[in-house]
Amino acid sequence: LVVSPGFVDIHTHYDGQAIWDSQLAPSSLHGVSTVVMGNCGVGFAPCKPKDREKLVELMEGVEDIPAPVMHEGLKWEWESFKEYLDALEKRDRDIDICTLLPHAALRVYVMGERAIKHERANKEDLKKMRLITKEAILAGAFGFSTSRTISHKSLKGEYTPTLRAHEDELTEIALGMKDAGAGFMEIVSDWNEPDPETEFNVLKRISKKSGRPIVFSLTQRHDRPDFWKDLMKMSLEAKEEGLSIRPVVAPRPIGLLFGLKGSQNPFSGTDTFKKLKNLSEKFEMDFITRFWEVMQKYLNELSDTFDEKQCFEMAIMRICYISLTPTPFEALLAKNKKEQKVEDGKDNNHNLKGEENISRTTNTPDLLSNNLAVKKKILVDGEANNTTKRNLEKFSELVGFLEGRSEMLIAYHLRNSFRLVSFSES
Repeated sequence: LVVSPGFVDIHTHYDGQAIWDSQLAPSSLHGVSTVVMGNCGVGFAPCKPKDREKLVELMEGVEDIPAPVMHEGLKWEWESFKEYLDALEKRDRDIDICTLLPHAALRVYVMGERAIKHERANKEDLKKMRLITKEAILAGAFGFSTSRTISHKSLKGEYTPTLRAHEDELTEIALGMKDAGAGFMEIVSDWNEPDPETEFNVLKRISKKSGRPIVFSLTQRHDRPDFWKDLMKMSLEAKEEGLSIRPVVAPRPIGLLFGLKGSQNPFSGTDTFKKLKNLSEKFEMDFITRFWEVMQKYLNELSDTFDEKQCFEMAIMRICYISLTPTPFEALLAKNKKEQKVEDGKDNNHNLKGEENISRTTNTPDLLSNNLAVKKKILVDGEANNTTKRNLEKFSELVGFLEGRSEMLIAYHLRNSFRLVSFSES
């Protein structure tokens, strides 16, 4: 038994749950006594009635909180940020909460559809954002949050409204905090617009003009494994200049749960996947049997923009397949069994039992080599039917296609073809 002060979790998304739940599990069960919510620029205030669905869709896409849950739990007793805080005050909770003013909600509130379309804020927009920020801080907001990462999308695949917000917009919002005499900025970024140095200099200029502290999420990216060191160095240099721009680090890697029936997977944003899903109730089987065809269409549907291609490659190359029973390949074999003649009361499909006859591998990286790509190995014992063989061959082609574009460790689990989990290399 350890008796200690409660933990302060500075990055949570209880913005909706805090409205209808008093316990705020699981944080309250893990020794957390205070949570900060409203991170990543997503939240539910301020919000006009006509924009409620937009904010729910964004939260559903960014944090994978089911929309039906939010529609059921959110009573929308507010429009302004102060009214949202008043709604939070109506419920007692096991732990304390702090909330940030979310940039996406603020931008949509002021700009409407222009925010969704990533248009640049005009002078009147900036004036309104600054005033609303000041009012929110004075009402009790702990700060302001924003996002500049392509990972943050609505369930429809639309990038967060804050993705391309210009420096002048962020500066005016920071000045709103200065006007209130309190608050800090929380930012999540890909650090590639156009590079870490340029973006960090933007933060430095904002900090100098506003005098407000800034925190940013510091992560190690597989495409740039050492750039976090550059950000740490820039943060220390900013400190020497008297600026508070501090990194915050997660205590463990981030994991994402994907699935064909889940809210997201690497194919979610493509027309091919949507059509396949809508056309058939058994679309998982259709997806597997047409896997290569769908993959080719997916690649063709991607635009030539760097962001989309990079996002796809990052997603698909970091996926490992985990167990699901029955697996698509087992289901295919079972289907073919039924179609074959039964002799002497026994099935003559050579007793194919995925695990025994479809050998799958989980490969480990060669630590003595810079090439971490997994060597493909697909073994089929017995005489599998032609359809299954063709599927395995196409899957092998896909493995080769991906290996040619990555130096990342890729774990392939042949039997588990449609429930996916991302992982970090060791």
